[in-house]
Amino acid sequence: MLIMCDIDGVVADPRVFVKQYLMCTPANWSEYFKHTLEMPSIPLVVAFLNGLALDDNTIMFCTGRPESNRDSTLKWLRYTLRLHVGNYHLVMRADKDFRAGSILKLAWARVLKPDLILEDEPDAVKLLRCDGFTVLQIHGHRIGATLSDHIPV
Repeated sequence: MLIMCDIDGVVADPRVFVKQYLMCTPANWSEYFKHTLEMPSIPLVVAFLNGLALDDNTIMFCTGRPESNRDSTLKWLRYTLRLHVGNYHLVMRADKDFRAGSILKLAWARVLKPDLILEDEPDAVKLLRCDGFTVLQIHGHRIGATLSDHIPV
């Protein structure tokens, strides 16, 4: 089974850094991403993913984080998942791709055809479900309904 999984708000709890760097005008995305390695995990989701991985499922992390954040994101995933999830991959937004996260995730899902998607962002959940995908919406770690889904230039 292929599981497509978002990171921020699903596996990582970014709320402190969202408040500090993204809820201002202009949002400071570069400073936000400097704190990737400090973001706490969401233990229940980590345990769920590790359980799925034990059954030889593939976890495809698909995130709106930019490609320039790949090294920190991979380090964070390895540390957070404690290497229990061995069969995982990481898909990230191109550095110059400013489309909404919901649009990116729909495009990725259409190519990957996952059996299950873990997502927190309401617009992405709605779009993915309308396209026929099975989505488990993660609640409780999202902040800022007015926060834009794209990373400004």
